[in-house]
Amino acid sequence: MFRQLTVLMVSAMACHGAFAAREVQHFEVFVTIPSQAFYVIPADPGWIHREQSLPWNLTTSTLGGLRKYFDVKSEAGSIEARLEGRPYLSNGTQAHDIGLRVLFNEKLLSEGESREVVSLVDRRAGQAGFTGSAACATRRWGLQTRQLFWKRQHGLQRGVAQMMNLLNKRSARTLKGAASASLLCAVFALPIQAAVMDIEAVFEPDSSNPNNNVFVNMTPSEGFCRQIPQACAPYKLFSLIAPISFTANAPILANHADPRQGGMARVPSDWREVVVTHESGDTEVLSIRIGGIGHEAAIPRPVTELTGGGWWDDLWVGGGWAYAPIPCSSVGWHSAGPSGYNSFWRVARGVGVCSKTARFDIPLSFRYLYFVFAYELRTPNPLTMKTGKYTGTMPYTVGPRQDFDMGDVMIPSDNQLTLNFSLDVRHTLKVEIPPGGNRVELVPQGGWQAWLTQGRKPTRLFRDQTFNVSSSSRFKMNLDCQYSTDGNRCSVRDPASGHVVPLDVSVTLPNGLVDATDQPVSRRLLRRDGSGTELFQPRFYVDRKPGTLHFEIAQDEVEEMIKPGVARTYSGTVTVVWDSEVG
Repeated sequence: MFRQLTVLMVSAMACHGAFAAREVQHFEVFVTIPSQAFYVIPADPGWIHREQSLPWNLTTSTLGGLRKYFDVKSEAGSIEARLEGRPYLSNGTQAHDIGLRVLFNEKLLSEGESREVVSLVDRRAGQAGFTGSAACATRRWGLQTRQLFWKRQHGLQRGVAQMMNLLNKRSARTLKGAASASLLCAVFALPIQAAVMDIEAVFEPDSSNPNNNVFVNMTPSEGFCRQIPQACAPYKLFSLIAPISFTANAPILANHADPRQGGMARVPSDWREVVVTHESGDTEVLSIRIGGIGHEAAIPRPVTELTGGGWWDDLWVGGGWAYAPIPCSSVGWHSAGPSGYNSFWRVARGVGVCSKTARFDIPLSFRYLYFVFAYELRTPNPLTMKTGKYTGTMPYTVGPRQDFDMGDVMIPSDNQLTLNFSLDVRHTLKVEIPPGGNRVELVPQGGWQAWLTQGRKPTRLFRDQTFNVSSSSRFKMNLDCQYSTDGNRCSVRDPASGHVVPLDVSVTLPNGLVDATDQPVSRRLLRRDGSGTELFQPRFYVDRKPGTLHFEIAQDEVEEMIKPGVARTYSGTVTVVWDSEVG
């Protein structure tokens, strides 16, 4: 006993839930079994319902015709034919449609009105030619009819324009004199605000670079890495300005022995993990480390007064702060004025204290107007993540012997710095079926001729339908069916006899898409409950690569379908679902 199942008809691409990408394709699957007394069948069964090309003649500025052959036979009389719908070429705009002339056996066909195409003389057995032709302007078009589809698609090209803001700036290794007021000071001026900062990264698959599947940091750098990006990019560093100032609570004495009593820095340079949580509750882990530290130092009196006519290189042992103390690294850029000095040090992983010793007393109050920190990120693999946003937080402490430690003398205006993270995953899951590919006619290998002329029943009925898939995310597949005999496989039905036969539908996915065990996917059976196809995943971004849906009726069922002298038509709707909502 077969069951008729209700199929929810939705658009070819839809979304369900808040985060999942979902592709749905409906296929009209049918089998037309000709009788040996009457048939009109393509001599080559491979072209029907497939994309066909009309060649363009540059010399005559016309499109060539399309000619295909049919095997025909009628023991009862002549054969008539008509068009089910208007044939036309289209570029997608109805106003630009161009009509086609369609001939069968050199007889012009029209809508609605049948005409004789095979006479009584030729009716017993023979071969007739089908011709479609048109003359049109020099455009690229596609042939569409309600029954047969020849379509030449436009290759839509995406032009990607990338804009770069080129900042004209001069960087000097030493800027002296009153006119050299800090180059970075104007950039760094900030209103008072809570020490909470946001970092956002986005993943979108790139068809021009499908193997580069990483997040892109969308947070603009501030401070040093914005001014001198060439000093940060090789180390994958980004910088932010923390709205926290430091003020000395005591004078800094010349030649102090304890590094904590002078200018020093120790930052969390080791990797730390941050748990980021998806809106659905799924979690991933990213890592962050601090890879650089800088600030604008301000002294209460001009440096020439403190040093007796010297400059910043005279104030500190080993030169100005442009010369980083070991184990930190210099970057080669700084800016300076009589009362202010802007510098930056690069910090390797696991580095401890970096300190400078004053050669002259610095009275109250030595200050850092703000501090700049550079960070490096390690983000999770986006191909294993769900579409949507993941958020997480990393709290740091600021002050003596805390995460950001500037020594015992320099006291911060805020003892907390919080980084909020947002990872935005924008996956692609798209399936494209060639024109006419949603009509699936099952035929024997080599067509029906062996049955019609020799009485040999085919061993199977089948059709392989290609599709193009683009995917950067995990997904699962399953079926829905108009008819089913067991509730899990689809079927096709002959309405005249009520006979129902099961239909096997399987899928082969392109290179780059594998199953949960990292194995290629070849002829994997599809079921209504999704068993066996619960998880497919990309090894890299797969962009418009061909896969195949295999529709087949096995030999045992074919034996029951084909009866001598009986013409039958089986049909049924099969819905195939690609769904990124993977448990």
